[in-house]
Amino acid sequence: MKKFLSLFTNKYFLFLVIALLWMLFFDRHDLMFQYRLQKKIQQLERDKLYYQYEIQKLNEERLMLIKNEEALEKYAREQYWMKKANEDLYIIVND
Repeated sequence: MKKFLSLFTNKYFLFLVIALLWMLFFDRHDLMFQYRLQKKIQQLERDKLYYQYEIQKLNEERLMLIKNEEALEKYAREQYWMKKANEDLYIIVND
């Protein structure tokens, strides 16, 4: 018991405990800050994977449109409502 009490009266031990508490709870980069940073990094990694997948998908679509003239025409008609000179275009909006 005396040995345990002498540990708490040791100035180096007290300084170490105070410094540790300060770094864990009161510092600018405390535990909560580190936790939020880690969560943000994980979210950014998920976003990165999603956008890499989307880029790959769009590149495949682009290559298909370059190689296939019919697919290019279909894409232009569906996405940009383009039409041939002798056609009429009707847009149907669903409510």
